[in-house]
Amino acid sequence: MATESRSQSRLADYHAAIGRLVMAYTNSELAVKSVLFNFLRLPEKEFAILVEFGRLKVPDMATIIKNLLDQRPEYEVEKRHELIWALNKFDSLSQLRNTYVHWLWMPYGEEAALVSIKSKMNPPEDPYIYVNLEALQEAESELQNVVAVLAQFYFDLNPDMA
Repeated sequence: MATESRSQSRLADYHAAIGRLVMAYTNSELAVKSVLFNFLRLPEKEFAILVEFGRLKVPDMATIIKNLLDQRPEYEVEKRHELIWALNKFDSLSQLRNTYVHWLWMPYGEEAALVSIKSKMNPPEDPYIYVNLEALQEAESELQNVVAVLAQFYFDLNPDMA
């Protein structure tokens, strides 16, 4: 019975970590969207029309920002590199987040570590990804770093907002 309780507790830790990862990702999506909005300097309603009818997904917005940076040489090289790092990290973490959120989960092993099983057709040769709690926490931390860089860039674009 103690082992079952420990496994349930460990599983609850995983559930909480996945929830924190989803929240961190949501914050990073908002940060990317806010930077693009301020980069374009469109009225809010026009930006909303662009996003809705252009079917812009947030990863597309990150790509647009990177391309706009090439057209705006006024940004310091260091800030430009930080922003590109954050947007590239966002891209890679988007893929990781999609794996964690859209694949199926099941307990695995004594510690109730999770195994992700790809839920789409034609899975890869090894459809399992073995995830430990530390990997989820690291992804959350990296997303928080992305948000910090994007927020700083946002405030650099809008010094009156800082």
